[in-house]
Amino acid sequence: MNIKHVYMRWSRAATLVAVVMMGVMNGLAQPYIPEKGSAELSRNSREHRPAKGDPNLPNVLIIGDSISIGYTGVVRAKLAGKANVIHNPGNAEGTKLGVAKLKEWLGDTKWDVIHFNWGLHDLKSVKAETGENSDDPNDPRQADLETYTANLEILVKQLQDTGAKLIFATTTPFPAGVKPFRLPEDAARYNAAALGVTRVNNIQVNGLYELVLLKLNALQKRRNVHFNQKGSKVLGEQVADVIQTALGGPQGQASDSSAHALFYKAQHPETGNMWDVWVYHHEGTYYLYYLANAGPKPPKGQPWNNISLATSPDGVHWTEKGPILKKAEEATWMGTGSTWKSPAFDQDGKFFMNFSEEIGGRQTIYFAESTDLLNWTRLEGEEYRFVPDERRYQKNGRWDCIWTLPKPGGGFYGYWTASPHSKDSKFGFGESDDGLNWKALPPPEVSGVNREHAEVGAVEKIGNKYYLLLGNYPPYMVTLVADRPEGPFRAAEKNFNLLTGHTYFCRFFPHPTDGMLVCHFLHDRNGEVSFAPLKDARIDGDGTLRLGWWKGNEKMKRVPIAVEIPADTSKAIVMLGQVFDTSKGIILEGILQLPKGEREPRSGLYIECGNREGAGVLIDHSGVAELGSIQAGGEDLKIVERNKRGKEQNPKRIDREMTFANPAKFRLLLKGQLMEFYLDDILIESFALPANATGRIGLINSAETLGTLKAWE
Repeated sequence: MNIKHVYMRWSRAATLVAVVMMGVMNGLAQPYIPEKGSAELSRNSREHRPAKGDPNLPNVLIIGDSISIGYTGVVRAKLAGKANVIHNPGNAEGTKLGVAKLKEWLGDTKWDVIHFNWGLHDLKSVKAETGENSDDPNDPRQADLETYTANLEILVKQLQDTGAKLIFATTTPFPAGVKPFRLPEDAARYNAAALGVTRVNNIQVNGLYELVLLKLNALQKRRNVHFNQKGSKVLGEQVADVIQTALGGPQGQASDSSAHALFYKAQHPETGNMWDVWVYHHEGTYYLYYLANAGPKPPKGQPWNNISLATSPDGVHWTEKGPILKKAEEATWMGTGSTWKSPAFDQDGKFFMNFSEEIGGRQTIYFAESTDLLNWTRLEGEEYRFVPDERRYQKNGRWDCIWTLPKPGGGFYGYWTASPHSKDSKFGFGESDDGLNWKALPPPEVSGVNREHAEVGAVEKIGNKYYLLLGNYPPYMVTLVADRPEGPFRAAEKNFNLLTGHTYFCRFFPHPTDGMLVCHFLHDRNGEVSFAPLKDARIDGDGTLRLGWWKGNEKMKRVPIAVEIPADTSKAIVMLGQVFDTSKGIILEGILQLPKGEREPRSGLYIECGNREGAGVLIDHSGVAELGSIQAGGEDLKIVERNKRGKEQNPKRIDREMTFANPAKFRLLLKGQLMEFYLDDILIESFALPANATGRIGLINSAETLGTLKAWE
């Protein structure tokens, strides 16, 4: 196919004739007719202008419906002289047409980037007998969720065969009342199904849904799925930036560094979804390492297949570097690790990292070295394989993730995830003189931990005690305490459950000026993982460990936002006057009046979510918090949580077992589905909302807080 002759110039009338004929030729029961508001009906539809291809430029194919037709002209203009930008002929409609026509659209052109979407036509109502568009909500969808997912998997496979860089654009939202009938909630449901397909196939996602969700009144035509000129410009600019990045060029102004500041998420196509994280600080730079999985999940075992890296000058703004180690070809999966200096660092300048791989059903710990913390070399040889000591540990049990602690007199103690024979132990313990050759010692005794699953996060000496962060998944991180490095370790008397939200794998790391800091990850309800803001480790007079607001996080506050106070403050939930842009992330702070007694109604925050339900935090007189979906009945508010099957379950209840000031200072960090809530600078919880926040926030039984509010984006 010659790119110069992909399209002919069509008049408005010719466009209508062509799309009708396309439906007939495709064997559809009814010919395709553009919907009201579609860019296909525009006299100036840029999609149908001739494409003058430059053979020296990369080729970009945009596949999509009328939404993409509306913004393709913007993309083409922004990438002029940088790429040949082509839209598939006509409207790509739903996945059914895509399966029938994709091979034809791809032709024999060598595509460098393919930006694609299906969804908006799949979820619309159609007549069962004819396939004609329908305004009746009782009629079936063009493709139900199961069919849509199956079709998308077929299409993705064909697209992958092109060798092009693939970018999936999420389906844009729309209001109630559009014609043909579409259920507004279906956009999020079909996107969730599509993200499942893109995740296992390691495909980049362009979040157009989130981009416009909170701005529909300004960007979208009234009661219509289509966008006005301003909306198409906003969409097109982001699409152009994402494509330009995929082509290897710099992003334009539409990109926002805040995306890498608040709840950092890896985007590198060879990294995939993040999981376990750890941070190493050296000479003013923060090195964030994370276990990740790129590509389809294997039939057996875990999906993790690489360790990737991001760096930061301040612990807040992260620059992604991508994979630094990948799973060996013969390994089933890869396990996490940690980083430390060689004991001979002054002479050899080396850093060491451990990681594990499962081969033949058995985990083994391996090592890598680096002189700059950026470029890592796997160490080969039997001397760099650390296998389970079968006298004390199960041969085919867990065996990964050594955390090192300096040993008095030189060398290291090590703590790692293991499967001891003894029922009184939960993890492995050993020592090494050089940090690479390890000797397993008897596993420490552990008391007060009833759940069987245990993974070592980190161990550090703080004061005169040894604190161990233990993963008791799902979904807890708990604190153990010991008086000696070899134990015994016991459950912390207070705040034993350090993290219990949609989060995991909490780990220490020493900071040269700020003492002991802590890192962990947070995931949304679709399993997409982000790096949570750093915390500091706070030990009270009783030796209780809690996580606190790290002063370095003040750098997340980029631009102050004036908080709009509503006129009516008499209701139990007082909604603030503006809609915050929670797609980029906001911080809201204020002074919260707690109830004075147990009979007074709880106070807190209300967060409106995109699925027509609210969520938030309710706090009682003692500072005990509940998080989750909120149901309101008159003045009575209660938290109601449901599992994936929709069955009601106990709400998330957090007791940090301390006395808070009253009134108490609060901080709310909010981006998309993800939130963190602090009281008196103590982390109450990291939590995932049931759906993306819309940007509307309210105060619950706390009208006096209004005058104290401050906000930043």
